[in-house]
Formats: sequence, structure tokens, C-alpha cells
Amino acid sequence: MDQLARWQEFLRDFDFDCQFRPGHKHGNADALSWLPQSDDLITDTTTASINAITTSEPTRHIWSINQSSDPDTAIMYRHLTEGLPKPTERDMKGTCLRE
Repeated sequence: MDQLARWQEFLRDFDFDCQFRPGHKHGNADALSWLPQSDDLITDTTTASINAITTSEPTRHIWSINQSSDPDTAIMYRHLTEGLPKPTERDMKGTCLRE
């Protein structure tokens, strides 16, 4: 059954008179002038999750001590915490970051 036939069947129970209006005078078209929406409309949904890691002050302190004393991270740690320029390749030679 096409759309027009469905509307005719639905509307036959109502008492009304149809009046033609040209399209340019019919700016307030109602729902009857729209095509029906598909019931199987596919919506794209994305689920995202965020996992936050928080540390307590003692843990931060332990990390700080370990990073500043680790031979592989001590140079980078010192440059970052003291606001020094980026270490050179020569500075990093011998660390796990530049072997």
C-alpha cells in the first residue's frame, strides 16, 4: 500500500473538507506533507570510556625520588624540573633513551 492510500484510509474516519492551496501559499505545511520516517533507522553510536589514574602525595614523592635517581631518567628529570633546555644527544648518550 503506498503512502497516499495509507493516508486516505486513515483520514476517512474524519469529517473535513480539503482545500487546495498552491505551494507558495502553503509555507506552514503540516506533518501530512512529510514522508514517513523509516522504522529501521540506523543510528551510529560510539561508546567511550575514560580511566583516570590518581596518585596520592606519598606515591608522587616516591616516583620523584625514583625518577631523579634512575640513571635512565635522571638527566631528563633534572632538565624538566629545573627548567633547563632539552638535553642534547650527547647528554642522553648511555641512557636507555639513547644507546
